Amino acid sequence: MRAVSTVNQQVFTFALLGLLCLGGAYAVSRSALPTALLLAFALLASTVAFIRSEIAIYMLIAAMLLSPEIALGHEVSARAGKGITLRLDDLLLVIVGAAWFVKSALQKELNLVAHTNLNKPVFFYSLACILSTLIGIGAGRVEVVGGGLFILKYVEYFVLFWMVINSTQDETQIRRYLAVLLAVAVIVALVAISQIPTNHRVTAPFQGEHGEPNTLGGYLVFIIAVMLGIVVASARYRFVLLISIGILLVPLAYTLSRSSYLAILPAAFSVFLFAKRPRLIGALAILSLLLLLAPSRFLPSAVMNRIEFTVKQENKQGVTLLGQRVDTSTSARIASFTYAIDAFQQRPVFGWGVTGWRFIDSQYFRTLVETGLFGFSMFLFLIFCVFREGFRTWRFFQDKDDFYFGLSCGFLGGLVGLLVHAIGANTFVIVRVMEPFWLLCGIIYILPRVAEATRGEVQNSKIENQKLKELSSSFVSK
Repeated sequence: MRAVSTVNQQVFTFALLGLLCLGGAYAVSRSALPTALLLAFALLASTVAFIRSEIAIYMLIAAMLLSPEIALGHEVSARAGKGITLRLDDLLLVIVGAAWFVKSALQKELNLVAHTNLNKPVFFYSLACILSTLIGIGAGRVEVVGGGLFILKYVEYFVLFWMVINSTQDETQIRRYLAVLLAVAVIVALVAISQIPTNHRVTAPFQGEHGEPNTLGGYLVFIIAVMLGIVVASARYRFVLLISIGILLVPLAYTLSRSSYLAILPAAFSVFLFAKRPRLIGALAILSLLLLLAPSRFLPSAVMNRIEFTVKQENKQGVTLLGQRVDTSTSARIASFTYAIDAFQQRPVFGWGVTGWRFIDSQYFRTLVETGLFGFSMFLFLIFCVFREGFRTWRFFQDKDDFYFGLSCGFLGGLVGLLVHAIGANTFVIVRVMEPFWLLCGIIYILPRVAEATRGEVQNSKIENQKLKELSSSFVSK
């Protein structure tokens, strides 16, 4: 009966794929060239994801920072601060997720949403966003399409986390994921470096006419922390990773993102702390002191001008911070924090709903205003659980594997960096930052289980080989 059931599943699967290909071919033949290319891509991606989820994850990793984006209208911009944008990886993630769902339905032994310790915080955070937005829609503060699309963008990267959990079977896959992720980071950095001669702030590829340097800065801070963790804890790939870190530091400097500048030092300190390298902590402290006392000797002029502009803007009418009047941009951001507190006090429990209030460039204040105390507490709970899982993996590999121990140090340090970066950016809802983050979060979560299974297989193989040798020796002696 089991064999018959398996055959029926295979027949149904091939029939479904055949119908999908025929329907896709018909749709492509009847469409204009841009639409036809998009449909052909969607058909290819769904077929690949259905047959081999691992390849689909590679496609997603490549698309994270190397895919174009398309703006969809401006109606939401008045409230959200910017128009809705869709990118190739948004579409790819939806297609891959749908293909995974169908595959899970056909093969019942697969889990669409694997049981993890992060499922509950993810569910409650998503629930808070949805509930707050529904209340906002009912009150007329949130537009249905705009709010709905933003919620989808808020939670879509969780799908990648579960895909990694479900698709990862051995350490070889993990190393391939990491290799592709870090290779993409170097490509992105090289593209950004090529923008430096334009004398504009560098951004990630394909970000349109008005890029987001702060987004690229947050991404680079996280990836540099991951690389740094491996470098300080393990000798494997150290030379290649040191060169890669050097390449990534250049565009990080030229993003001129002050949030990223604030984030990189706590990230590095945290990496050294988790890696138990007190001498490196001391060296970084000395370097930080030198940068503070004589920054012009160590930093590019563009970076120095950006930092000095904060307190030396001419004819500024900014607010006073720590006894120093700051530039208009920083002043506007600080003022928006004050307005956000006032807005939160008006609706403290569930907030205004996603996109229900004006745009504010701070993850913490935006979460507080949009989702109230309920959503804000669920967000903090989610971050706490992610940190706990990273710490669990860190503790597991302390005396077992230097490479994975370094990876966990880098992940934890990168998380600290992103938390600092989120003071002046919507870091934890930016897809280009969160997709790499949740990919690595999935790897960090599954690592102990995969490592134990691999080592168990090796141990069993050694035992079997020993038994074969004993039998062979016994046979020869007889």
